[in-house]
Amino acid sequence: MRPEHFQVLDDAIAEARETFRDYVPGTNKQEYDSLEGVRRRDLSYQSPINRFATHPEVLRVVSNYMGMLPILHRINLLYSPNTEVVERSSQFFHLDPGDLTLVKIFVFVEDVDDETGPTTALPVDRSRLVRRAIDYRNSRVPDDVIANLGGTEHLVSCTGPAGTLAFMDTCGCFHMGSRKASKPRYVIMIQYNTPYTAPARLDGPLPTPPITHLAIPPNPSMLEEYLFALKR
Repeated sequence: MRPEHFQVLDDAIAEARETFRDYVPGTNKQEYDSLEGVRRRDLSYQSPINRFATHPEVLRVVSNYMGMLPILHRINLLYSPNTEVVERSSQFFHLDPGDLTLVKIFVFVEDVDDETGPTTALPVDRSRLVRRAIDYRNSRVPDDVIANLGGTEHLVSCTGPAGTLAFMDTCGCFHMGSRKASKPRYVIMIQYNTPYTAPARLDGPLPTPPITHLAIPPNPSMLEEYLFALKR
């Protein structure tokens, strides 16, 4: 979706563009993946990106899908050069581990089309069929298996102009992205987990999310106390 007249989204994209502008490609290259994480300058609750991730209208969409108020787990700026194939990386179909369901929002900082290495996903109902058929155990799944069991016609390619928001349950949907392409990709990735994520104990305090304490306002509201795992 591409919301119109949503100033907090425009501000978040402007902040991301400024950060990407100063990034030297290859600085944070990882041998095990094709994605490069770009260090954010402002991690505070006042950051436009953080204000977008905590906006009530954004949380409404996420909460309605998850059936509960989530925990804001992390925010990453991701640069995808799309210049090579990295074996066993996120370029191959997989499910994210660690929770029964989660939501990631991919915010397109620049336009994403079929020549920009878009994230491609198999809807959750079709993914469930594949998962059961192969007894999936946190590995990479070949394209032909996804095609034969899930159906190529059901694959969804996440493309759109800058400002597009792609909401995805990456625990439930087989997905891959940032394959070799003619253009790089620039996105903000925001991840929301449930309070029942794998590292969480059934009692006692919840583990501190990677979002860091800087994202928490000095006088958090009740909603923010749950959002940042201060309460359960």
